[in-house]
Amino acid sequence: MFTREKPTMNVDQVETALHPISEILAADGYELSLVMTGTDNIRVEVHAGPDVCEDCLIPKDSFIAIASKYLNDQGISPTIEVIYPSDSHR
Repeated sequence: MFTREKPTMNVDQVETALHPISEILAADGYELSLVMTGTDNIRVEVHAGPDVCEDCLIPKDSFIAIASKYLNDQGISPTIEVIYPSDSHR
């Protein structure tokens, strides 16, 4: 019997898949950073630049759905945690 290992993702694959989202957010003064928190887990942190509304982002579940679509299109299906700028104030 053969077992097939699930391919592991790497940060370059994730960055490439999420690049369109990063560009859209950058146009509005936000920056994305990625942290690989496990073989199939990533944390996406959104940072607000100066003079940028920290609470003006789409709901997290919508962000996760969009990010998942971009990742799935590249054959990547991690668990995604999203941290918004306003999370640090709570």
